[in-house]
Amino acid sequence: MAHQPVGDSQTLTTGTGSTRVQFTVQSDTLRVVPISQNVHVAIGTTASATTSDYFVPAGTSATLSLGRVSSMDVSDES
Repeated sequence: MAHQPVGDSQTLTTGTGSTRVQFTVQSDTLRVVPISQNVHVAIGTTASATTSDYFVPAGTSATLSLGRVSSMDVSDES
């Protein structure tokens, strides 16, 4: 999969409290790259991440889908 950046990157300074950023969605994915601290990520209109949300360890990256949830139709024909 080729990486095709869209728009400017956002840099957040994290600490012990919650850090939020609002952005215009320009792609179907979001890449999270915590440099020096582990982070928890929540996405939504009023999202506030807690320790039960998506975890990304420092020094790694995660690519999160911002697109529609898709599923396959499953039927039980017993």
